Amino acid sequence: RLSGLQSEVRAREDISDDLNRRIAELEGELSASSAALRQRDKTICDLKAEIRTRAADARHTEEKHNTLSVERDRLEAELTGIRTEIEELREADLSGKLDPARAEGQLSDAAARGTELSAQLKRTEAYADQIRRQLSDKTDEVAYLEKSLQHTRLELREATELVEKLES
Repeated sequence: RLSGLQSEVRAREDISDDLNRRIAELEGELSASSAALRQRDKTICDLKAEIRTRAADARHTEEKHNTLSVERDRLEAELTGIRTEIEELREADLSGKLDPARAEGQLSDAAARGTELSAQLKRTEAYADQIRRQLSDKTDEVAYLEKSLQHTRLELREATELVEKLES
């Protein structure tokens, strides 16, 4: 009878040792999962901050683009006005209504302003193209970050489910 009790005690100790070993393994897995969750939480916070920053940059770039578009339109209108003025001076000169010296001075002034505005318009358009490219790049970056954030959230959800499963 004593030997039966000793066998039962040994069997229970073996079961207890197995359970304690399994508990230690699960605690290790839980620790690792918790650390991974903390890291993913930090990554999500970092990605959110980066998205906010890049979205602000994209808005700023878009505002610069809009300002440049208005400036370009103003320069185009002014250039059109100068071309009209030059054409009117030519027509007046052809009809003999203008003093040639005065007309030539006005014509050369208008032509110089037109040349200057044309150069300024080209520079503004080049800068606007650069801003458009930056805006496109920023938009692409924000889309990538949002996709990355969604992926990280999915991983976080899966890790949370694993931790809950391990805890139960």
